[in-house]
Amino acid sequence: MASAEKAIKLGRLKVGLRLREIPPFIGIAAAFGPGIVWAAIAQGSGEFIWWPYLAAKYGTALMWILPIAAYMQFFVNHLVIRYTAATGEGIFYGFARIHPAFAIIMMIMCMITFSWMAGYAGAGATALAALTNFPPGWPVKLQVIFWTYVTVVLFVAALCLGGVVYNVVQYFMYVTFAIATVGLLTVAIACPVVHKYAPEFLSSLLPFPRPEFWEVIGKLEPGDASVLVTCIAFAGMGGFFNLMYSYWWREKGLAMARYVGRVVGLAGKPEPIPEAGFAIDPEKPTPEEARRRWKDWMKFAHLDNALLGVTSNFVTIILTTTLSYSILRMVYHTYPKGWELCVVQAKWFEIMWGPVGAMILWIIAWSFMGNCYLGIIDAVPRMCTDAVYAVFERARKWSYRRWYYFWLFVYVVPLSLITPWLAKPGWLIILCGILNFFAMVIYIPALLYLYYVIMKREYPAKFAVPGTGWLIAGIIAFIFYLYTAIWYLKIRFGL
Repeated sequence: MASAEKAIKLGRLKVGLRLREIPPFIGIAAAFGPGIVWAAIAQGSGEFIWWPYLAAKYGTALMWILPIAAYMQFFVNHLVIRYTAATGEGIFYGFARIHPAFAIIMMIMCMITFSWMAGYAGAGATALAALTNFPPGWPVKLQVIFWTYVTVVLFVAALCLGGVVYNVVQYFMYVTFAIATVGLLTVAIACPVVHKYAPEFLSSLLPFPRPEFWEVIGKLEPGDASVLVTCIAFAGMGGFFNLMYSYWWREKGLAMARYVGRVVGLAGKPEPIPEAGFAIDPEKPTPEEARRRWKDWMKFAHLDNALLGVTSNFVTIILTTTLSYSILRMVYHTYPKGWELCVVQAKWFEIMWGPVGAMILWIIAWSFMGNCYLGIIDAVPRMCTDAVYAVFERARKWSYRRWYYFWLFVYVVPLSLITPWLAKPGWLIILCGILNFFAMVIYIPALLYLYYVIMKREYPAKFAVPGTGWLIAGIIAFIFYLYTAIWYLKIRFGL
């Protein structure tokens, strides 16, 4: 029985981790999923709008930053999911084990950051408004808000009426990721205009600055400094988006998360979700087997993170930026903006297939941004629930699922209906991007402290604590984001 299991203290939380045997690796096919979800949501957070915006407006000058920013996320991702693999807990539980107050501070910062989440639904809505011109006779702004509301209702209903909530998210991501990637790749291969300009553009992706970079960066508009920071954060996920990866690993039941229940829709039977996670028993079934199983899980973590997540997303960014440079900049001399944030991208397909191509692209645009919005409204309630559940003992009188839907209906839905009236979708996304960027400067050193101080001292299976190489990588990532944050504050506010 669970009550008879040995528990170990980890960090400052009173509730400990129960010792369990680490489950054997379940195979790639069964574990497949979180990395693709990561890549699919990343498509909507920067890959479809802001990197193409920079390519269309500034050409090749800023593109050398892209591969550095994209692959820096590999190291951040690993620090996030490794904790969940070792404990079965979401990363906000890890923050609470550093200090309960830190978890609450990060929760509040998360809620402030994603107060503008409707910008993603609104960006996709600009494509649907262009596609349908519905409701007829309405101004573009009101058409966009109408389709924003439709998107909100559709995805909130999906989270409520489906079975296991994560499965709803995962399957939607699978379909949209596959369709979008095939469509973009087809145009990139078949379009003569792309053939003409792609070599010049692709050569700019070598990770060192060209002379024109210094000219452009010196004249960068303050608003576009915000865009560049958003792009660096969202060359993948960025900020609190990266933390979502922890919850997809947990909901998929990978490694020690196999012992943790999942959030089920309102029509389904709740699964038991414990008040705390589990620690690897380093002696079971044998010390050698426990270590081997952990290595198997980490091999998959690297595959899921590097190939399915970061690299597939990087390929998507290359496709969208190449199309934007070749078609939007060199042919049409335009870029995404205003209430048509996801409209001009239609020219990527229109140049090959005419009006039908434009309509297909608008549908893909909505799915890109819908991916991102769906990921947010699923993950933010999880993060808030984790923080409250970990820190406040009285909060555990409610079930985990009840808290999840509390945050969905009290926080997510109202803000999704209010904020579209306050600003254009692009600025809502930029504000979200800036706050997410600064979150990374805060939580990367916190994760290093969690591993190299708390877990190194108290976690029983020492092989689960990352080695020195990951410490060095984490420090490099922290310096990279800190330097960029200081640069941004200097450019944007003259500090």
